[in-house]
Amino acid sequence: MRIYKIDDNQVLVGYDDKPEDYQITDEKHEILTDLPNGLYEPISYNFDSKRWSGVTREEWLDNQPTSNPVVPSTTMLAINALGLQVAKLMAEKGGN
Repeated sequence: MRIYKIDDNQVLVGYDDKPEDYQITDEKHEILTDLPNGLYEPISYNFDSKRWSGVTREEWLDNQPTSNPVVPSTTMLAINALGLQVAKLMAEKGGN
């Protein structure tokens, strides 16, 4: 049986798989209701409606930070080239 854990703001923070005879010990932070497919973080639980809510995949993607590609410095490129040369020499000489 899967027990979903929520924080004081009713936001999902994780889950635990428990034996079938497990008894909920913290009704404010442990939920037995299955989590529906298609919800993305933040996911929260409403005790009044006994339902989970979250955002769609598109909303979730829109809220992800954009990342700039990492461009290595000329120093890092030179170090990488030297490492490749050393590896090639080691392979040619039989290793150690």
